[in-house]
Amino acid sequence: MEKLSRSRINEYNSARLGEGFGFESDVYVAFISLKSALESFFNIYRLFRIYDYEKLDPSEYENNIDYYSVYSDTIIHLHHFFELIIKDLLQQEHPMLVFRFDRAVTAPQLLDIFNGKKVTSDLDEDIFTIEFVRSLRYVVDLYRSDSEKYCKYKVFKEAQSQLKYLNVLRNNMWHQGSYVLTIKDFTEFIQSYIFPVISVVSKMERYSVIDFWKPVISYKRVNVFECLIEKENYNEFNLLLELGRASYQNSFRSNLLNRCNQNENIKNKLKIFSTDVKQFYEDYKAGRDAKILSRAKNLNLTECPVCGIKALMPDSSFSSDRGGCSKVKCDFCSFEIYDDICLESNLFGIERFW
Repeated sequence: MEKLSRSRINEYNSARLGEGFGFESDVYVAFISLKSALESFFNIYRLFRIYDYEKLDPSEYENNIDYYSVYSDTIIHLHHFFELIIKDLLQQEHPMLVFRFDRAVTAPQLLDIFNGKKVTSDLDEDIFTIEFVRSLRYVVDLYRSDSEKYCKYKVFKEAQSQLKYLNVLRNNMWHQGSYVLTIKDFTEFIQSYIFPVISVVSKMERYSVIDFWKPVISYKRVNVFECLIEKENYNEFNLLLELGRASYQNSFRSNLLNRCNQNENIKNKLKIFSTDVKQFYEDYKAGRDAKILSRAKNLNLTECPVCGIKALMPDSSFSSDRGGCSKVKCDFCSFEIYDDICLESNLFGIERFW
């Protein structure tokens, strides 16, 4: 059955709002929102350098613009991700499941729409997509009606409570802007209750090939997102936040993404992130290593876990009360950590600088 035409929606919007265009896939828009949410969430360590979230004085972040930005961007983009994903899944069942109609739409017109007939442009004003809570209820209803046939929706049935809570947080933020969780409750909710749901959804067959959103670092090609789900130790949690944040700002990663975006052939796009790029990466890495070494021969350089370049070094401008350096940074990407993160266990290949 023919979907409601995106071109007609664009035509209607351009008449009211100005010229515009539709993205090629709602699914990719969903994962763009997911990436935006993670980019915001990963900024928490850099902004506040919190060692113990339970002991943090609320006065340190209440009415803090940076925290408000991180919180709101994370909540709003995660909500958008789930809304688009659930509606995409519903449309795979039937294109009309995500739409609701104003009372002005008559029964004969509804039959025309269900049968895939073209509707008049003035009718577009009476056609809306369903709200988040209803779409969530629909997938849960499908699972309950036939758990074997609709087994992939089990994750939404099990996650109903946290997704409805996410909706409440989003509405409070979006419509009122008056309610913000504490950092402790915010990080716990996202890490323990939302990340596991994202992990399951992203592994569904329809979405598993989409990987541009993943915060993957050079060290053993670790996916920081998956590691975060399991971490309860604040030390490792903070380190993972910074690894994730820096992975999105890794210029080598950006170069690969640009090559993907410039290549119209889907097969070639996938090859760019496959083993075919290994030699290109090694050549690029070696050249960058040589450039850094030529101007920093006397520095204690080690390989950065994020970009893989031998450019991780102590920052001499930050000294510790215990003596020595209190900050380590990568001279190539933006990765940096302070001595409030313990490196005794040689986490992610990072040498013990303190």
